[in-house]
Amino acid sequence: MFPSSCFRRHVSVVHVSVVQAQSMEQIRLGIEDISEGIQDNSATAEESSATSQQFAAQAAMLNEMVKQFEI
Repeated sequence: MFPSSCFRRHVSVVHVSVVQAQSMEQIRLGIEDISEGIQDNSATAEESSATSQQFAAQAAMLNEMVKQFEI
């Protein structure tokens, strides 16, 4: 049978291992959330870039149309 002090150390190691595993799971979930945020931001940036390019093209066309008028 284990001496009392060995048993307490074993229980302590098990407890610390469980706490560490829980902490690692929380970190994994946090990293997953950050990754999803980055993907969302990337998609938004791509959409904004495409919209900006469309606006630039429309502005250029409008500029050409306005040049036809005399003031």
